[in-house]
Amino acid sequence: MYLISGDRGIDHASLDWPRRAKIAKGVARGLAYLHDQFPSDEAEAAAPAPHGNLKSGNVLLAPDFEPLLVDYGFLPLLNPTAMTMQAHRAPEVAAGSGPATQRSDVFCLGVVLLELLTGKFPSQYLGDGAKAGGGGTDVVHWATYAVGEGREAEILDPTIVAGPHGAAWVPEMKRLVRVGVDCSAAEPERRIELREAVARIEEVAAGGRDGAGQRPS
Repeated sequence: MYLISGDRGIDHASLDWPRRAKIAKGVARGLAYLHDQFPSDEAEAAAPAPHGNLKSGNVLLAPDFEPLLVDYGFLPLLNPTAMTMQAHRAPEVAAGSGPATQRSDVFCLGVVLLELLTGKFPSQYLGDGAKAGGGGTDVVHWATYAVGEGREAEILDPTIVAGPHGAAWVPEMKRLVRVGVDCSAAEPERRIELREAVARIEEVAAGGRDGAGQRPS
């Protein structure tokens, strides 16, 4: 198995659009499964427990590029200070103003989607010191601006866009950019529900075909 990013990560150039669409769909479905199947034990949270630690480094890829989510269930082991130091968390969690929730998981899903689409390492995965040093790309701000200006195509990973079938894949990729932005709104109440995110991602993935006209399985 492989990691999307990190020391054992796959070169983004080897991930064409159908494979990335498959990964996006699998991550969203896996997150929805966790929310549906593993209820919370917290008295104040009747909703299912969030993953709480979703990032690309916690997504393993099987040889057929089927994604597997890991590091689920460690959230109760972290104290509040440690939680705020996890830079990939949603703004309200990183700031210490709220606990991890389903909506903070949706934010993290949006970051993973935008990483897949842009090929950039998100600054959301870095601590404040690394961010100040210019490490990573603020994919959320970048994509939100691009969507607002109707310039989604400009942020797409050039290794895909410049490829043999890149032009044909751009419309679907732009649609997924908008899903990523809707997931990663700064205010929790403005984020789309996970079920809506899954439905929209599945719709996009169903249209992602390879050069031979085949859909990813």
